[in-house]
Amino acid sequence: MEDQDQKRLRLLIIYRAVVITIFLGIAIFLDIKRQEAFIHQSSIIHYYYVIIGLVYVISALYVFLLRYVKDLYYNIYLQLSVDILLVTALVYFTGSVHSNYSLLYPLIIIYAVIFVGRKGGLIVAFASAVLYAFLLFLEFYQIIPSPVLETTIYRLALEEIFIRILLHVISFFTVALLASFVVEQERKTRHLLEEKETEFIQLDLLFRSIIESVDTGVMTLDLQSKIKTFNRAAEEITGYKFRQIENRHIKDIFPEIAPVLQAHDTNEYSKNR
Repeated sequence: MEDQDQKRLRLLIIYRAVVITIFLGIAIFLDIKRQEAFIHQSSIIHYYYVIIGLVYVISALYVFLLRYVKDLYYNIYLQLSVDILLVTALVYFTGSVHSNYSLLYPLIIIYAVIFVGRKGGLIVAFASAVLYAFLLFLEFYQIIPSPVLETTIYRLALEEIFIRILLHVISFFTVALLASFVVEQERKTRHLLEEKETEFIQLDLLFRSIIESVDTGVMTLDLQSKIKTFNRAAEEITGYKFRQIENRHIKDIFPEIAPVLQAHDTNEYSKNR
């Protein structure tokens, strides 16, 4: 299980770097195209470069920690915390209330549910909502400056700020609950499949132990007439070892039996018609 989680974490590190590069690469391209029309916005490109660089540095740090720190939950919660802070910074540098990058919060919530379950997803949803609301209120009351827009442009009614925050909070917790439902159903299904597989293996072992205890030669075939079992008595009678003929077609080993099987199959087909 730990190996599987480590693989998922490595994939997450790569996925994060790719997604941020694509998102911010598109934003940089669009901002360069708009430089002449909106000269005051061109400075935010530097923030994009800084954030992309931070993501690469942090990703390298994650790989280092994953190799030398064996506590997976420490690695997971560290990545969740840093990702929430990074997305909040990205939202701040791209216009806060006007930023489209708040859509990245649900991605963090989804992978939180995958790694740490419903409780972890709800914690991340709560943390995302708190940081998003805190950021908007800080800018609304001009406690921190807006790096992108003039105050006169940014200024919205307090009711509008509350509505935007409320919509984000609802969406965050909805994503957490829906993702947890899907993940839990997938885990239950996987658990049931594992139980059925274990039961099948135990039944197969019981069947093999029974036929091995029989003094009469016993051979079983699958639906394709391939040899699946061959007990010790059958080995003594025929001189074949089971490992030599396992999964071989019956007509390749006992061609004299092939006509009997063919006649039997023909009779069964006639009865079923």
